[in-house]
Amino acid sequence: MAESKESRRATLMGVCLEYLERYYMLIAFTSYLTWSRFDPASPHHVTFQDWMDSRPELRSILSRMLRRWVRAQTWAAGTMHGCFYSSNCHSRHLLDAVMPS
Repeated sequence: MAESKESRRATLMGVCLEYLERYYMLIAFTSYLTWSRFDPASPHHVTFQDWMDSRPELRSILSRMLRRWVRAQTWAAGTMHGCFYSSNCHSRHLLDAVMPS
């Protein structure tokens, strides 16, 4: 029963983190749309991906968020191994970058 409870908790935390990442990306996208140089009609239009890539601090905020979550989960589980994400998690690539196998 305790294992099931911990498994459920880890699953719910993963879902919460996915929603938090989505919310974060919506805020970043809104910032992109309100950027003073945003002009989709311009021949020199900057895509959202390029805009994000030119702002490494935005990715570092997301990475820090993930690291803290992984540390909290690791501490709670008492182990440095295991994945707390489902296989379809949007943040999986970031987790791999933050905590390589």
